[in-house]
Amino acid sequence: MNKTILTLTCCLAVILFLNSASSFGQGINAGVEIDPSGFGSKSDKDEKKVEKPDALADRIAVRFAKESKEIQEQKKKGYGYNELIKLLLIAQKADVKFETIIELRNKKTKIADIAKKYNLNYKEIYMESGKIKSELVFDPSEYLKPALASNTTDSQTINTQGETKPK
Repeated sequence: MNKTILTLTCCLAVILFLNSASSFGQGINAGVEIDPSGFGSKSDKDEKKVEKPDALADRIAVRFAKESKEIQEQKKKGYGYNELIKLLLIAQKADVKFETIIELRNKKTKIADIAKKYNLNYKEIYMESGKIKSELVFDPSEYLKPALASNTTDSQTINTQGETKPK
């Protein structure tokens, strides 16, 4: 009896071994897999994503002679393109620092009230901001070519339809 049980156990072990060996070859595994690529590498969640700058925000910055970083930060805070253009126009026409205008807007002051505070016609600001945005969206070259051409480096690429190429 013991000899029969031992024989059956050995046969079962051989069958299981052969079955599992053929299964591993077919990509079926026992549920545990060790992959050396998982050791010492950062996962996708740990890696910081590099954010591309907003192209239209860059154009707005160039148009109003502001630092791109400053406009990008305001855009990330939730300001829209039209809103930024209106605030920049008010700052420009009233000869006031942009930061001062932003502080007023951060206090939830309406743009029309900010314009009124500096004796500016909000309707004119509104119309001009729409015109500027359209120009920047559809034909930025008028404002951008002169400003960008003077600041080009070997690593910069300017989309000017082939007229300006990096060195």
